[in-house]
Amino acid sequence: MVDRSDNRRASQGIHRKVLKGCFPGECTQQGFALGSQERTVVYYTCPISVSPFARLKETSPAMAEEKVKDEAMQIIGMFQILPRLVVFDLDYTLWPFYCECRSKREMPSLYPQAKGILSGLKEKGIEMAVASRSPTSDIANTFLDKLNIKPLFLAKEIYSSWTHKTEHFQKIHTRTGVPFTEMLFFDDEDRNIKSVSKMGVTSILVGNGVTLGAFRQGLTEFTQNHNSMEKNKQVWRDKYSGKPASSETDKD
Repeated sequence: MVDRSDNRRASQGIHRKVLKGCFPGECTQQGFALGSQERTVVYYTCPISVSPFARLKETSPAMAEEKVKDEAMQIIGMFQILPRLVVFDLDYTLWPFYCECRSKREMPSLYPQAKGILSGLKEKGIEMAVASRSPTSDIANTFLDKLNIKPLFLAKEIYSSWTHKTEHFQKIHTRTGVPFTEMLFFDDEDRNIKSVSKMGVTSILVGNGVTLGAFRQGLTEFTQNHNSMEKNKQVWRDKYSGKPASSETDKD
């Protein structure tokens, strides 16, 4: 028997599907002709307690991560000039929260595409680091451990600072020996982007965590900055070596 709530939905032309996602042949469908308008409310009832769809959902995060990793590696493969070190902020860049608002007892989560991008960088042999102004470094480090990504980072500078991360990058440079111009940085705060960019680091502002789109943009801008810097170096070398600029008459 269909209750009156279902009858009311049917009279309004509303069709309801219950338990979506079961595979063909696993679910039974029942239709009811209700009233003179003969609209149908459709129910799906699954004869098994755990459907293959439910089991598929359990593995989908790993499958999604692998897909993002593959795409990140494809993006990396598009560029001949790559950074030696990619630096990430934590709060609202790798994960969608402020550490100081969370408890160590919680299980954190990353932005959907963050883990795949990190894995792609690791697979390609590109070093990574963290630069965070979080005042709760203990919570941040605990979350990095829980997410099994702490070993991915060559350097981790996590502490509160008024320098908008220039101090963080000085320490990362000292620790890794990588020049600022060979670094790529992702952060969600414009003030950090502006300050670190002045050091020569290619810096990308993210709006909703690090994504494949932001990753591609970062590598594109890094290549452009590198080419521009090399061009400027050549101009200065020609200027101070006394060598005149090349022209068509030089070829005669």
